[in-house]
Amino acid sequence: MDKAVRGFVRPVFDGVIKYSGADRRGAAALTASAIRSVSLATAAGFLPSLKRYDQYAALPSVVANTVVIGGGADKTTPAEHARDIVAAIPDATHLHRPGAGHMLLGEHPRCVSTAVDRVLAIPAVSDRGLAS
Repeated sequence: MDKAVRGFVRPVFDGVIKYSGADRRGAAALTASAIRSVSLATAAGFLPSLKRYDQYAALPSVVANTVVIGGGADKTTPAEHARDIVAAIPDATHLHRPGAGHMLLGEHPRCVSTAVDRVLAIPAVSDRGLAS
């Protein structure tokens, strides 16, 4: 069964790698490689627990300075989930990137790094001030 599924999945992930663009090729290739190396039993085995995994009740207890960055094209964590998370965490901030998917760090690295810097109260460094 694993062999049949891999025969179907491999072309899909090869297409993802091919059409993801040069800037995302590394992440797409790494993801495809990881998926190819996992047995079907393992991949399917975690789905029931993932479906039951729900931490919404714990969100009001978060006391850390929190920024939730969500992508409008994210199929894994849709925008409405990001809004729910922000609403549940006291004083959380929401940054929405309409065209972004689930891999925000690869798609919008400056947005993510700036948000982290602000949460940690680190002053921004200009491009000219960065060491080579």
